[in-house]
Amino acid sequence: MRRRLRSEENHKKSPSFDFNSLLKNRARLIGGSIGIVLLALLIWYTIYIFQGLPSLTELEHYEPKLATKIYSANNVVIKELYTQKREIVPLKDIPDHMKKALIDTEDRRFWNHWGFDLKRTIKAAFIDVVHMSKSQGASTITQQLARELYLTKKKKLTRKIRELITAVQIERHYSKPEILEMYLNHVY
Repeated sequence: MRRRLRSEENHKKSPSFDFNSLLKNRARLIGGSIGIVLLALLIWYTIYIFQGLPSLTELEHYEPKLATKIYSANNVVIKELYTQKREIVPLKDIPDHMKKALIDTEDRRFWNHWGFDLKRTIKAAFIDVVHMSKSQGASTITQQLARELYLTKKKKLTRKIRELITAVQIERHYSKPEILEMYLNHVY
């Protein structure tokens, strides 16, 4: 008799339609769908970012805009044409105080990071969020070189991410002295 009562009780407690389990299943379905959409967007954005990256072979064959010199018949310069008057100066010929001043003002941890300064980037992002503006700069010398050579100067998140990735690539291919020499010859 006892068994019979239990089975009747169990039968009464299991309704044919369980609203709670329907809500749980619907929530899982919606959550899973949102997760798939977010993952697809992340993959698309990653592909978009990497497609816009410059080739480092451009940097290997870097030739800044130099002056065009017009010579006379007796090999005397009679005119120089240029949009920017540049001469490549080897790093050893650049005064030490110039190199030190640049590193002290632009990127104190230049010799220690690998393309970007995470601590400085987080601090700048925090200050930008607090002040609701894009006023803080956190670019390292390598990031500035990447931006100057390849990218626009517009302050956009996409450009900043590309700048960071390109800076890491530059750091992997060139030594710190080579990066410093390229930067000084391009910016100054």
